[in-house]
Amino acid sequence: MEALLQNITMYNQYIQPSLSTENTPLWYNKSLHKPRRRSNDMFVEAWYERGILCIRDIVRGNTLMSREEISDVYDLPNIPRSVYRRVVSQIPDTMLVDIDLEGDTLNDVVEYLKYSDSKAFYRQCVMKVKTKPERVIKKWEDELHWDFEEWSEILVCNYKLTHETKVKTFLFKLFHRVLPTQEFLFKVGISETDVCRLCHEEIETLLHYFCFCPVVTIFWTELFQWLREQTGETIPFESHVILFGYNEILDQRISGTNYTILLAKYYLYLCKHKSLYPLFEE
Repeated sequence: MEALLQNITMYNQYIQPSLSTENTPLWYNKSLHKPRRRSNDMFVEAWYERGILCIRDIVRGNTLMSREEISDVYDLPNIPRSVYRRVVSQIPDTMLVDIDLEGDTLNDVVEYLKYSDSKAFYRQCVMKVKTKPERVIKKWEDELHWDFEEWSEILVCNYKLTHETKVKTFLFKLFHRVLPTQEFLFKVGISETDVCRLCHEEIETLLHYFCFCPVVTIFWTELFQWLREQTGETIPFESHVILFGYNEILDQRISGTNYTILLAKYYLYLCKHKSLYPLFEE
């Protein structure tokens, strides 16, 4: 029961926010807790059994029903004052301003939850709350001089290239610029230098290590030459191709070329992590 009511709250907040204030669940709803109140989840079984599920059930017009009105309407004799105060005090006054008793009811939400599995419910929640990392995208666009308008599609197509959790984790960290580089480690005082450990010439940034380092450049040149011999396809040596994939990725085609580039990036990452010198061997 608690799990169902918590799911109703999540549905109301993320999947169908148009259900508005009046359909906000009363029970097990952490969003109703006022500051400095105890964090125990509210639930009054007798009220629930009489059909009181959400704010609209104890509202008349724009006003909360009195203890006597709730007792008469729902046949709940002798409601303790402490219980009534505990329930109504958790509802912020700002929630009562826009009460509109028209539209979908909580029963509609219950029906949705009844006929959807947990994975479908989770996907719906994610779809509603996900946001683009605008600062990260802007940083990539400034460095690569490339348009990331299809950011979500690029990420999805890359993630579909592999089922390996470690590789997907690597991709996420790379795309969101959270892979540690010598530049970052030096800034936070972990490393004594910000210079690339392969070429010992330039500051090691993500762009330098994966694209512009002279040692890595040799590796990519040999790999792209081998791919051209195997497939007849000439891959442009461009940083956005190396980092985010090649050519038809926005058409969501699972490309063998892109998969090879992905594995090569992951190999370079492992070399960095293990302090190895990257070599291309057929």
